[in-house]
Amino acid sequence: MQDKKRVVLITPCFTKWNHGYSLTSVIEDQIRMLVRYGHSVKVLVGETFDVSEVSIEGPKFLPIIPVLEEAVDYRRYDDLWENKQHIRCAKILSSYLSEIIKDDDFVITHDIVFTGWNLPFFHGLKEAHLTCPCYHWIHSMPTAMFDWWDVSSMGDNHNIVIPNRSHRQLSAEAYHTTVENVVYIPHIRDIRTFLDFGAEAIGFIDKFPKVLQADIVQIYPASSDRFTHKGVRDLIYLFREFKTMDFTVCLVIVNQWATGRQRQEDMEDYIDTAQNNGLGPNEFILTSYYDPPNYELGLNQKFLKDLLALANVFIFPTFVEAFGLVLPEAILASGALPVVNSHLEVMSEVLEGRGMRFGFGSWTNGLAKPHGKQWYKAVASAIAARLQNEESVACRSLVRQEYNMDTIYKKYYMPIIEGNRTWKVREISR
Repeated sequence: MQDKKRVVLITPCFTKWNHGYSLTSVIEDQIRMLVRYGHSVKVLVGETFDVSEVSIEGPKFLPIIPVLEEAVDYRRYDDLWENKQHIRCAKILSSYLSEIIKDDDFVITHDIVFTGWNLPFFHGLKEAHLTCPCYHWIHSMPTAMFDWWDVSSMGDNHNIVIPNRSHRQLSAEAYHTTVENVVYIPHIRDIRTFLDFGAEAIGFIDKFPKVLQADIVQIYPASSDRFTHKGVRDLIYLFREFKTMDFTVCLVIVNQWATGRQRQEDMEDYIDTAQNNGLGPNEFILTSYYDPPNYELGLNQKFLKDLLALANVFIFPTFVEAFGLVLPEAILASGALPVVNSHLEVMSEVLEGRGMRFGFGSWTNGLAKPHGKQWYKAVASAIAARLQNEESVACRSLVRQEYNMDTIYKKYYMPIIEGNRTWKVREISR
């Protein structure tokens, strides 16, 4: 892993930790991500900020930014000199920054170099003459050009960050710099923090990251004595075919009642079947094997709902069913694409004929289970095509994979924190 850095976040807008303010969630996820990857984080906020409002572990909040007695939306840099209290605040901040940041490695600011309201803090930052890399987040489209928007005047170590590629050239022109100094970093929107995942699910994802990152994810609750009736081997064969199509996959079987005190099927046999069909230990997972013996009886409701939320498909090849409660549960938890057994009439009844339907065999109608690799390949191809063309499912999968803090950190933050400026050049050619 990369060297750990001492990172400073500067956000003068914060005098309260208000989650009704969208910037709060942006900065909170940014802090959690940096702490997660082992960096030391200091957050400079307004001097009236109540640190006790924040429950994030790891960062050090320093309420030192002076509060402006009067809010002024400046239009010109020269107008700042007419407000003596604002000039005093700028000098105080400059002095603080020169002292506090002298041993730090990396600075992040939010909207300091953008809004007229923050011009006194911009001036203080500029006069501090920081020498470490400084990245200034701009959270709105620069529709105007103000005379203090001159990043080049701050030094070569200062860069603009915007959350989209579309406005890079516009931002470079607005801030009197080159496009190489405008960095694209999308906002984090991590399913774990957005849906308030519990510690158990977060720990599970840390051990099996493919459940968050894979292209095709299914969470399948099934009692350990009913794997045959629930069609677990059918799922293994289908996920084998997904993988041969170059999709990354993760199939999690939530198998309760795995204590060995009652009849159950041979779990090792299913693990061997998965491995023989190309599914590794991070692609075919039995929850009873995770942190034994804690989950041999099953997962608690919160843990299960959190995992279900990660799925984008719910294939239900059950051979016999009275209702199949896990089907509506999976749909409610994740909006996953439902794939049901057309040979089992109750499945059509539960979803009123909706969802993809394939014949997996039926005990009630005496219909045999399918055989042959070509059948599984054809079914997997149809499901994969629907997953990519069902807009709500495809978009949810994209957000899950691309905007979580692990992906964002490795793709965007790690290169600039390590000082790899060639990364920005590569971004230009996209």
